[in-house]
Amino acid sequence: MADYARLAASFLGVGSLLCQLILLVMQLRTYRRTGHSSLLILAIATALAVLYLGSGFAAAIYSSTPSVLSRLYLGMEFLFFAQAVLSIWGASSLFRAFATRYAQGSPEIDRSAAPGGLIRNAEQ
Repeated sequence: MADYARLAASFLGVGSLLCQLILLVMQLRTYRRTGHSSLLILAIATALAVLYLGSGFAAAIYSSTPSVLSRLYLGMEFLFFAQAVLSIWGASSLFRAFATRYAQGSPEIDRSAAPGGLIRNAEQ
């Protein structure tokens, strides 16, 4: 039973790391296009989440002395706290920007920026 628990924990850890890396790429690509600061804040928060998960893997692999592990866990707690604060701040900023744009009556999707074939085919 313990082997299944380790396997599940490894699977969940790798899945979480992969998810965070995909989010990081998406946030950086969108930031590069829009230049909106909320996406940069979210990207930094996601990078901290990647460091947090990496630290967890390091703690699982490198479990030599209690003092090293306690320092590693303390660092992980700091990373988690910073990631949570930045995530909430970035998401709040992104939602405020969306609400402002929505209140101005701007279209949600700029049809000229959409892939050409999709819009024309949908309108026919």
